[in-house]
Amino acid sequence: MSDSAAIVRPAPATEAHSKPARNSILRHALYVVADNPVTGIAFALFLLIALCALFGPLVVPHDPLASDTAAALHPPSLAHWFGTDQLGRDIFSRVVVATRLYFTIGSTSLGAMGYSPSTSVATAQTATPIHGRALAGLNARCSGTPVVRAYIARTTLK
Repeated sequence: MSDSAAIVRPAPATEAHSKPARNSILRHALYVVADNPVTGIAFALFLLIALCALFGPLVVPHDPLASDTAAALHPPSLAHWFGTDQLGRDIFSRVVVATRLYFTIGSTSLGAMGYSPSTSVATAQTATPIHGRALAGLNARCSGTPVVRAYIARTTLK
């Protein structure tokens, strides 16, 4: 046997090696959706709302701020899908345009909170004592469970 036959060389890295990772993520997502269709419906609704936030102001049928008192308080119709309010403004257009504002507020508040209560606790602990107490109070109001609130209060109000 020659020396070159005994040496096993690894195959060069190709794009085929990176595809299984992406493919496995897609396969796992399909498995989760097939196992629980409610998850798929919720994800589809989230995508629809996200698309409304991105492209909604470009495709709304009416100006969301334009008033038409003659059309005030009309029920839903083909012209106004959600009806009109007291000033005759199209409610569907207002909802679609407001979705962008709500997404901005939500993402900004998650970023300000550090996206998780544990990160915001660390922020509160490294701040000055006065700021730490203020952050602890804010985090206690924004955190989901009483256990997290108690932990924030106990660790930051020493």
